[in-house]
Amino acid sequence: IHPPSSQRHRWIITATEYYTKWVEAIPLISTKKEKIVEFINHHIICRFGVPHRLITDNGKSFKNKLLQDLCDNFGIKLSFSSPYYPQANGQAESSNKTLTKILMKVVNDSGKNWPDHIPFALWAYRTSIRTSTNATPFSL
Repeated sequence: IHPPSSQRHRWIITATEYYTKWVEAIPLISTKKEKIVEFINHHIICRFGVPHRLITDNGKSFKNKLLQDLCDNFGIKLSFSSPYYPQANGQAESSNKTLTKILMKVVNDSGKNWPDHIPFALWAYRTSIRTSTNATPFSL
């Protein structure tokens, strides 16, 4: 996300639950593998339980021994979308696009405060009806 925030955040990591379309997201200063595993532990496993499957893109932040070990320890099947074809992970791409659009509408002119608006963007996303479920993620 550009510009970097005043706290030096440059990325957003998101996770989308396949059936309910519930999205979790946090800003990141770096995409180091340790930060990715921390996000999965704190924002997915500790809040919602152990998922059966984790589908990611092919970035080095996801294709590493630390994440594979986490998945092995919890019995999570780790899968990767097709390289150079982001549409293969359409659910994540769709929710990322929508979340980014919401953020762009609510940030101030400088754009440097975008991390402060992530909770509100998530609320807007979670309380909007998803056509695939005909319900809001919040209601499911």
